[in-house]
Amino acid sequence: MKLFILATCLLAFAAGDVSHLPLELLEEHHEHGYGYDYPKPEIPFVITSTTEPPPPPPTYLPPKPVPTYLPPPPPTTTTTTTTTPAPTPAPTYLPPPPPTTTTTTTTPAPTPAPTYLPPPPPPPRTTTTTTTTTTTTPAPTPVPTYLPPPPPQPEPGYHYDVPAQEFTF
Repeated sequence: MKLFILATCLLAFAAGDVSHLPLELLEEHHEHGYGYDYPKPEIPFVITSTTEPPPPPPTYLPPKPVPTYLPPPPPTTTTTTTTTPAPTPAPTYLPPPPPTTTTTTTTPAPTPAPTYLPPPPPPPRTTTTTTTTTTTTPAPTPVPTYLPPPPPQPEPGYHYDVPAQEFTF
């Protein structure tokens, strides 16, 4: 088993070994000489000459006219006459009424009589001992009555109807 594993590993190593190939075939990248320090690309600045004439200058609207205002109206004089009403006379007050003394006496409300009656006195107990011996016959057990069986109910779903005669192939 160990020999089989060793042979498999050697076979895989021989299949993956590329040391016998020339180095030029393995490295396919191009040499530029400056490695990662490459020069910045330059975009050429070229002004192309046009054969079309330049667009005409824009035409602007004429200035807005200045509004003319009407002269201010002549001042109007208004005379206001104010009449002051006659002073109201000072009110005359009535003298305060004489103090009245009233005495109120409160009497406590009477307690209502109870509306329930006291329980009646218990009746006197009389104890009498009587011994009676009675022999009774046991009651007969009734005969059980059963209901008739219910009629069979058809079950829902598909039912296969058996053919009248036996079918043979």
